[in-house]
Amino acid sequence: PLVPLRLFQNRNFAVGNGAISTMGFVVAGTMVPLMMFLQLVMGLSAIKAGLVLVPMAVTSGILAPFVGRLADRVDPRVLTVIGYGSMAGAAFWLAIVMSPTTSVPQMIGPMILLGIGNGFVWAPTSSTTMRTLDLKIAGAGSGVYNTTRQVGAVIGSAAIAAVLQTRMTSHVAEGADPHTALANGLSDAFFLPAAVILVGALITLAFRTPGRREQGERAGTAPQDS
Repeated sequence: PLVPLRLFQNRNFAVGNGAISTMGFVVAGTMVPLMMFLQLVMGLSAIKAGLVLVPMAVTSGILAPFVGRLADRVDPRVLTVIGYGSMAGAAFWLAIVMSPTTSVPQMIGPMILLGIGNGFVWAPTSSTTMRTLDLKIAGAGSGVYNTTRQVGAVIGSAAIAAVLQTRMTSHVAEGADPHTALANGLSDAFFLPAAVILVGALITLAFRTPGRREQGERAGTAPQDS
């Protein structure tokens, strides 16, 4: 009853919710397993494991303001495909490189690519999703958008944990020692978010570039709402 279903008559809103759910899936489903790998497999301390993520944060922080300005000028599909595609590439890269013998330098490339993905995902997705909503239901739209992202995060956390447990059990059954089984299980589990975020990239191809008429109609509702 709290959700105006006419929200989903807006194509960009429906597409954006589908896409951001895959992003929530990946963000929640990869960070904990990644830290487990850095600390339990690579043997890094909590502080050193956190420092491995610095290239991702720095890259994302540098790109975010530039991408935010581009979001209103460039076809949103260009930016979102770069973002979601980079996230997928980074997840596949991590799935391939993660092993019991992985070194810190081998993790830098995927971290930078994750930063590029984050920088290109958030602003273009949210602005394109919300831009043409009727102002009367924009507040509800924002709530639905954020709830969809959180639902994706919950599903992602549960799904990657299930895959990790299944793959670890399989590796142990094949004779691997616990350390190797954990490393290989985490590596296998990363293929799931890689595939999911790749689906997100494909979903964003359905975004429609808002025309002047659509933006004008939305802006024209403001005096009535006030």
